[in-house]
Amino acid sequence: MKKRTSIISSAISTALLAAFLGGCGGDSPEQLIASSKDFLAKNDSKAAVIQLKNALQADPNLGEARFLLRST
Repeated sequence: MKKRTSIISSAISTALLAAFLGGCGGDSPEQLIASSKDFLAKNDSKAAVIQLKNALQADPNLGEARFLLRST
């Protein structure tokens, strides 16, 4: 009985971990830049900065993201 509980517990933990990691796939840097432009159009500079920083974390060589980040 104890072994069965352990197997069920492991299966549930694995399923939850897979679901969590599946949700962390994230957007591409280009999608993040596009999203930041949408936020800038809506005058939401805080959200735009977050998106641009996320894009730069994914690809530090994005000149457009750096330019937009400087202009906010």
